[in-house]
Amino acid sequence: MLTAVFQGWCPWCGQHMGGWRGGGMLLVWLIVLVAIAGVVWLLLRRMGGRSGDRAEEALRERYARGDIDDETYRRMLAELRRP
Repeated sequence: MLTAVFQGWCPWCGQHMGGWRGGGMLLVWLIVLVAIAGVVWLLLRRMGGRSGDRAEEALRERYARGDIDDETYRRMLAELRRP
């Protein structure tokens, strides 16, 4: 009796799920959410990497022009690469 009442307002419950009783839908949504989280993580990681590359490139240009010496270049490069 309770199952019949629950299925009345629960559109994803019932016989259309077969033997999984909703587990298949849960698995699909879990895969979708993990994929979305992975894409967001990749985008954030790539955006962060670009700014570091630009900073290192600017530092290399300053070193090539002779604006900074070798010791300063290496110290600043180490600071840029520090997590």
